[in-house]
Amino acid sequence: MQKIVLLLILIMNNSDMFKILNNPKTDLYYEIKNTVISSNFSWFWTPTSVENYDNQTNDQLNVPFYSHIFLTRPNATDEKCPLPSSNLLQSVSRVFIEILENNNINVNCFLRLCANCVHPQEKIYNSVPHVDHNFPHQNALIYLTNAGGKTFIGNEYHNPKEDDVICFEGQRHYMQTPEKERRIVLVATFI
Repeated sequence: MQKIVLLLILIMNNSDMFKILNNPKTDLYYEIKNTVISSNFSWFWTPTSVENYDNQTNDQLNVPFYSHIFLTRPNATDEKCPLPSSNLLQSVSRVFIEILENNNINVNCFLRLCANCVHPQEKIYNSVPHVDHNFPHQNALIYLTNAGGKTFIGNEYHNPKEDDVICFEGQRHYMQTPEKERRIVLVATFI
């Protein structure tokens, strides 16, 4: 019976588009998680998830969200390099390194680190598909809440649970808005 259950888990976690990672849930992870989901954490309003996008459909929404940027993306600066943007940068990068190294994934350089918070809408929408950078990279998402909000990569999706972590090659992806609670994720892009 245990072999059958293990085989089913492996089949359910088998994806060509993304990997479900083991989250070792270290003390530092819980410290960052509790900070980000607390009522004292600073969030900044972003009215659209994709700039200059006018082709949304009835089931799509250029989702407004709150974010907290730890490390700016390189194309957002004149220097063409990521810049620190939060005093939590070192701790958040360490959390990602712990998780990625625990899963035998090497990080040469972080390109962007942030927390995103999406509130429920009047109905469930798909966000606008997008790619985080216009050059090769990888994405990692850590789901800090149990709000749902599937993440779609190619023709596959991950229906997240609290503390899940996924990793995928930098390609077009999008999410569904949550039904009832705040969907809070930590996002890393890296090479």
